[in-house]
Amino acid sequence: MTFTVSELPSELTAKEAVQLIASLSDTLAIRHSPPSLRTLRLWRTKGWLSKRSHLLTRRNLLEALGIMRLCADGITTGVAAQRCAGLDDERLTGLVLPEENNGTSKSREFARVTLELLAQGVIEQHRRVREGRTIGIVRLGQGQGEAESPPIALRQAMARLGRLYFEDGREDRAASIHELLRQCMSPLSQWAPSALYSLPGLTGSVLIDPDYRVPSEDCEAIVEEAPGTRMEDLIERGLHSRLMSTVERLGSDAADTYTTIREFIARHPLVTEGELRGLISRPEIPDTAIDFVQSIYTPIHTYHAVNGEINRCSYCLAPIGHDGRCFLQGCREDHPTARRDRPVRQGEARVAQTEVLKYWVDPARDELRIFDNLRKAGIQAVLYPRLDQCDVAIGDDIGVDVKDYRDPASLARKLNRGVFGLMDWDRKIVAVADRRVRGNTDYISRLRELLFPRVSDELEVLSVRSTIRELIKMNQPSEIDDET
Repeated sequence: MTFTVSELPSELTAKEAVQLIASLSDTLAIRHSPPSLRTLRLWRTKGWLSKRSHLLTRRNLLEALGIMRLCADGITTGVAAQRCAGLDDERLTGLVLPEENNGTSKSREFARVTLELLAQGVIEQHRRVREGRTIGIVRLGQGQGEAESPPIALRQAMARLGRLYFEDGREDRAASIHELLRQCMSPLSQWAPSALYSLPGLTGSVLIDPDYRVPSEDCEAIVEEAPGTRMEDLIERGLHSRLMSTVERLGSDAADTYTTIREFIARHPLVTEGELRGLISRPEIPDTAIDFVQSIYTPIHTYHAVNGEINRCSYCLAPIGHDGRCFLQGCREDHPTARRDRPVRQGEARVAQTEVLKYWVDPARDELRIFDNLRKAGIQAVLYPRLDQCDVAIGDDIGVDVKDYRDPASLARKLNRGVFGLMDWDRKIVAVADRRVRGNTDYISRLRELLFPRVSDELEVLSVRSTIRELIKMNQPSEIDDET
């Protein structure tokens, strides 16, 4: 059978849905009894089927068929419903299809392992280069130093990709490590073998951020879901662990010191020697924390200087490059025309490493925006409370985490794995970066739809702008400012 989701009705009654599901379950070879009208209504009451109106939707049909497919494999109905809720329509369709339409389980597993190896190899390659190690250069003579081979995961991925290209009848585009890494800055659908980009929900995945040239959120999410992953191998988790190791011996002062360091970095994508001296002079900051801060900044390249000076963005204080654009991708999207602050002498300027810019500084623009607006309104907000259990908190009642994911499906998969530290607050808010909402008006509704019911019940999902207005209105109604 050729199963086309677009041929399914967009809305239908529960009675009509029961009849259609029974018919489709035979056609799709799902070996599980279809739900009765009473059972289907019960699934909806329990939140196992997403709700958009009083009628059932096309997605509800896919969810019901997916639940049946998983139950046929011995999974309980509740667990099956949670798994289906975390899938986007493409992945859910892939689950529903029978093996002859969806490729064999063995070939899908080969492709998925190949992608996991590739993502692991990209992260390991980045780590080695960051450490200054020489990768893949042939030694020319004695005394030249012996170079390392590329990471084994990357080499294994290249070999497996070659096989998949051969099966596609295409030229091997993974034989050169340099060409492979360059292609990883584009969506899988533009360069990868069909087996990879056909994996449900991964067609548009980009493994290397094209702006910062570091492993992307998609890359980290693929590795995080792979069996045997050590969380400290992930870039963002590794940064957090390094800072934690510098403050963990401070006892009751650890949380305040952590917040001080993170806030300093967030406000200083470009730092001057004088600003660093100001931090160093603070007696409560231990030497290990100072060493950490100094280790993440590097001298800025002469290329970005204009008459011996570095222009600084007035919106975020990041460097403005020789091309007249802010270093931070998010700032460029929010403010297409850069506005210059007072320039800094090149010899006095240091810039945060690219992974710090991507994973800490760029998202921190919205974290600081929430924090600064709340403080301006007289609300006693805290930044990175309890060693970064969330981004901004108001007492023990409200915790806010800012998320800046390009794809709502990727963010939903992350949130469905757990909201961790945010659970310590009574009211839990996920604040989506405004630039994501501007570019996709259905972003938040789509994200809510993809969350597991238990997660959706716990979280409020708002834009950053709406979060600021909501919290100020709740605490200080007279302080609402349209410029937030």
